[in-house]
Amino acid sequence: MIISAAITHSFLDFIPSILLGAPDPETALSILPGHNMMMQGRAYEAIRLTVMGGIVSLLIILVLLPFLVFFVDSFYHLIRPNIHWILIAITCFMFLRDRNPWSFVVFTLSGTLGYLVLNGNILGKFALLPMLTGLFGLSMIIKSIKDRIEIPEQKNEIENINKKDVIKGGLIGSLSGIFVGLLPGVGAAQATFLSHEILRDRSEKKFLIAIGGVNTVVAVFSLLALWMIGNPRSGVAVVVNELLNTLTFGDIIIFIGTIVLAGGVSSILTLYLSKRLINFFRKTNYRYVGFSIIVFLGAITFVLTGLIGLSVLILSTIIGEVCILSNTRRSYMMACLIVPTVLFFL
Repeated sequence: MIISAAITHSFLDFIPSILLGAPDPETALSILPGHNMMMQGRAYEAIRLTVMGGIVSLLIILVLLPFLVFFVDSFYHLIRPNIHWILIAITCFMFLRDRNPWSFVVFTLSGTLGYLVLNGNILGKFALLPMLTGLFGLSMIIKSIKDRIEIPEQKNEIENINKKDVIKGGLIGSLSGIFVGLLPGVGAAQATFLSHEILRDRSEKKFLIAIGGVNTVVAVFSLLALWMIGNPRSGVAVVVNELLNTLTFGDIIIFIGTIVLAGGVSSILTLYLSKRLINFFRKTNYRYVGFSIIVFLGAITFVLTGLIGLSVLILSTIIGEVCILSNTRRSYMMACLIVPTVLFFL
């Protein structure tokens, strides 16, 4: 059940991120291409591309699994002593590519917040909830409400995409997902950004296929990493590890069967639900939906983390607003995890 939920979430996750994080037209190009496509009336096509990426990357990672078993453990133990230097190099590369002074400001603010929250251990096991919710969730919803965003009329037509582009995007997603699974603090957006920079590929469609693949591969790899390197790489993997203690080859076979079944069902479910939810949000007052989500997330944060957590939520939301208003890549806010990780390894 736990593994199925993790795989299903990796597919369904793109519905709220594309439909509920709607930007205004002026900033659409500065954030995820899925938002830009939604503002062009192509939300279903964007979601469909992420589903394609998830399925293709899932198949690729399963084909590569026999090779990964012999390669990943040695590679991980080789890079582990130098993880902090790799993270620093990735960050510097992104700074040099963007050359935007606000990138450094957003990175510094997010990194400082992450260090105070995680190293201070002021919120216990729920530390990530208010911080990530504010940085990546509430800030975008507030911006959409303030700009009185309305979801435009959506098109039912879907443009054809070259099969080679699908395979290439899926391959990028698979390799990026493994990269994210091995390096703590590196997010899906950063890994995909690096892949496209290296390949010099700016295709919007391939990016969505790749980011869909990353999401699914991270969910799969974090579970398989329990077996390959003996180290859980996600909250789901930690729970599975606590329930089973030791993994046998038979457990892995059951894992793989569950992953394949959940991936197939959830891909169909994502396409089915997205069509209906797109129509629902088109007929619903977007501002009311946004306000409801803000109240709901604020209430959850207060119940689980109290007034301190609520304060972190407000502060992280402000940092998220700074990022959006300065047209800075949101991946720089991953500094909330990168900075504590780098300092830990140093």
